[in-house]
Amino acid sequence: MIRGLLVILAGLVVGCASIMDLTLEDALGTPDINRPARDMVSFGLFGRAGETIGIAQATQVSGGIFLEAEITGLAPGEYAMHIHETGYCQAPFDGAGGHFNPGGTEHGQDNPRGAHVGDLANIQVPDTRFVTISAVAAGATLRPGLDESLADTDGSALIIHDGRDDYRSDPGGNSGPRIACGVIFPPVE
Repeated sequence: MIRGLLVILAGLVVGCASIMDLTLEDALGTPDINRPARDMVSFGLFGRAGETIGIAQATQVSGGIFLEAEITGLAPGEYAMHIHETGYCQAPFDGAGGHFNPGGTEHGQDNPRGAHVGDLANIQVPDTRFVTISAVAAGATLRPGLDESLADTDGSALIIHDGRDDYRSDPGGNSGPRIACGVIFPPVE
């Protein structure tokens, strides 16, 4: 499914030799101020230097959002991945705010007072530096107008950190600096 999405997106980016030539500006496009309900959104993932490191798709499913991504170029190792509360991806990605946490819980699936809706499982990048990931953000929605919506006025972002999430420490799991970002929904301007 995601490979088909790569072909479609590559065809939409005029003048680009491949999807890996996609720029942050190409991926963001023009925000839709009316925020129509969507069952699926596609977006690019970018490193701190603005380089494309992958493509992702968020699909509305019963009980949450199913995320799929293909990522290339990260060094082999384990990385934390979270949905953040603001759709802003200018390096060093601090503008993406904290984890998406509409319930006001603490961080981590192993924390008795957690987890955030935006807490996702760590990803393991193999020696090939290419990984396909799947994750579910239980309780999140793409439908605007709800507290659990990623499509609110300030948008939302998918962040990859330069370390593993310990699934317990609040507020961020000791997951290290933010090294990649993708805008799921841009802010309404």
